[in-house]
Amino acid sequence: MSKVFEDIYQSVSPEGTARHGALFARKIKKLPQLILLEGAVGAGKTVWVQGFISGYLKKQNLVSSPSYSLINYYSVGKKEVVHADFYRLQSEDDLESVGFWDLITQKRVILVEWGTSLRPETWPKDLTVGIVTFEILSENGRILKVRSAGLLDGI
Repeated sequence: MSKVFEDIYQSVSPEGTARHGALFARKIKKLPQLILLEGAVGAGKTVWVQGFISGYLKKQNLVSSPSYSLINYYSVGKKEVVHADFYRLQSEDDLESVGFWDLITQKRVILVEWGTSLRPETWPKDLTVGIVTFEILSENGRILKVRSAGLLDGI
C-alpha cells in the first residue's frame, strides 16, 4: 500500500502558485501520474499548471488553458504532459468520446482541471493519483491542499 502524502501551502501571488506547481513537478517519482486539480473558476489551476510544466519540462510559457480544446499536449525529449480541462464534460461517457483513457501511458503525467468526473473506481489500478485543491482567500491569495498516494516525498 502506498504512503499517503498530504500538504497545505499558502500562496500570496500568482507567482507563488506557479512556483508551487514547479516544486511539485520536480518531486514526481513514478509514471504514469494523474493529478486532479479542483477549485473555483479563477482559483489558479492553469497558473499552477504553467509552473508545473516549467518545472517538469524545463520550458517557460508553453501553457494555454484547454477550456475549449479540452486537451493540450506538451513534451520535451521523452517527457510528456497532458493538460485537460473537463469543465464542459457532461458525463463519464464524454471521457470515452475524447479518448481520455487512451492517454494514460507509462511515460506521461496527466493534469486534469475539473477532474471530479474521474471517480476513483474508474482509475487504472497501477495509476498514481494526486489531488490539488485550490481555495481562494483573496484577490491573489490561495490555499493549495495536496493529497496523493506514492507521489511525493514532500514539497
